[in-house]
Amino acid sequence: MVDPARLSRGLRLVGGALTTAWALATVAFFAVRLAPGDPTQMLDASIPPSQAAAQSRLYGLDRSLSEQYGAWLGGLVTGDLGWSYDYRRPVSEVLGRTAAPTLLLTGLALALQYAVALTLALAAAGSRSRTRFVDALMAPLHAVPTFWIGLLALSVLARRWPLFPEHGARSLDAALQGSWVAAADALWHAALPAAVLGLGGAATIYRLTVTRMAAALRSPHALAARARGVGEARIRWVHALRTALGPAVQRLGLDVPALVGGALTIEVVFSRPGLGRAVHRAFLARDIPLLAAGAFAAGLFVVAGSALADWLTNRLDPRGGSA
Repeated sequence: MVDPARLSRGLRLVGGALTTAWALATVAFFAVRLAPGDPTQMLDASIPPSQAAAQSRLYGLDRSLSEQYGAWLGGLVTGDLGWSYDYRRPVSEVLGRTAAPTLLLTGLALALQYAVALTLALAAAGSRSRTRFVDALMAPLHAVPTFWIGLLALSVLARRWPLFPEHGARSLDAALQGSWVAAADALWHAALPAAVLGLGGAATIYRLTVTRMAAALRSPHALAARARGVGEARIRWVHALRTALGPAVQRLGLDVPALVGGALTIEVVFSRPGLGRAVHRAFLARDIPLLAAGAFAAGLFVVAGSALADWLTNRLDPRGGSA
């Protein structure tokens, strides 16, 4: 027997997801299509007007805006996202090739961001001198733009001291040496860009959690645990960390969009293939199908990050989900 309450909740979630997807698709299409500039002039300036008109018909640019919008929504349903003017291949194929490096970069940056922030907060909480020292270390990361940190890291750690690859997402011969070698090579190429992308956000999460951890270490619950002989490490890792995880996890809804947006800059600085670099190239070429699809994909990443943050928050504190 199907629970009516659960069925109703599931239908609301599905309806909300479809409405969100439609809103993202609509905003992506009109934001790109109504931008200044004539996309027909970007196809190929060297061809005669008759061929330019034929290409406009081929790409559907001779249709009305409403017809193009309907075709765009229909293509999203069927998986046909159109043809990239610049890459000369289907948009879905371009996104399929570029999304994986961006997901790897964003995932590593997110993991590094939270690992560094929570580790430093655990070490500094409850000690004024350690807190001041870590604050001094994290302040520049919070204040300096990501692209400047990327240029500095590239200059010092990839060129002056070649500890990391200077550009690209993998070595040419790594794929020929087996899957494990190829995976390790991909992680090595992503390590420096991910560190640059994630450390800036780590400063914000650190400031958000260290205060909560310090308050948790002074709470009656922590004092009672010390009186029972519970070790300080256990109090920090179990009680204080769990108390501080709530606000940190809620930041995921903001961190994921920030990392996806920052990936565009990092992929350009480090000459990495990825969704951000493809969208940047599409912007320069006025490639409307790829621009709209890239914006839609980025919006889906944002929604997925917010949904993940809500789910994790409810797992950490079920009372918040039932309120």
